[in-house]
Amino acid sequence: MKYSVEGDGSNIKITVKAVGTKQADLMNGLNECAEGRCSCPTPQYAKVQTMQVAPSADQVIVTLTAKPGETIDQADISTCLDHTTRKVEKQG
Repeated sequence: MKYSVEGDGSNIKITVKAVGTKQADLMNGLNECAEGRCSCPTPQYAKVQTMQVAPSADQVIVTLTAKPGETIDQADISTCLDHTTRKVEKQG
């Protein structure tokens, strides 16, 4: 899996590509994050107002929108994605 993180801190777009057969596992992991049950070591969850997850053929796009007055740290999100994608790749 490969991912990119783009945005300005108030809106972040995450694209995870080359998901392959791990899409269901990745979706489960991202749903844990959306529900605040993720094991990622980050304080960024408190800054997120909305998280939209859109799966397609071989990728998943996640859009994060910050709460008013908050800025989401993209480097911290990348650290969290490292954690999540490693966890998903080890499953199964």
